Amino acid sequence: MQNEGFVNRGVYYGPYLPVYGIGGLILMILLHAKRKHPLLVFTCSAIICTIIEYAAATWLEYKWGVRWWDYSGAFFNIDGKICLSCSFGFGIGGVLLICIFQPFFLKFYHRMTRGMRIFICVTLILLFAADAAYSIICPNKGANITCIFVPDIIP
Repeated sequence: MQNEGFVNRGVYYGPYLPVYGIGGLILMILLHAKRKHPLLVFTCSAIICTIIEYAAATWLEYKWGVRWWDYSGAFFNIDGKICLSCSFGFGIGGVLLICIFQPFFLKFYHRMTRGMRIFICVTLILLFAADAAYSIICPNKGANITCIFVPDIIP
């Protein structure tokens, strides 16, 4: 039985998962112009994010010899790295991001002063860089995450 409460399932220690951030940025760049077509956004988001998740899982396993997630028990999974239900979730998330949240945040962003934008960006970059440096030295392999050690994967 798993303990209740917050479980940091990410590679880093901060409250973010870079694979989702990268996926979100890619979706915003590629699909912004398609925001009036939710079905197309859903389909493209599911495909793009599934490819990103598979690539990230493969790289993390190769680099660290660890799996941070495992969908082996899920319906229609590939190598336990991706599964159909997560792909569906990525499609829904893409529609929410591109069709609903992005237009709202763009309005908010354009109302901020240039100084506010710079301050927020520099602060977030410094926090992320500090976390990334620490996580390279001590990757998150903590209790209660799906952390399957894959022996002999790194030569």
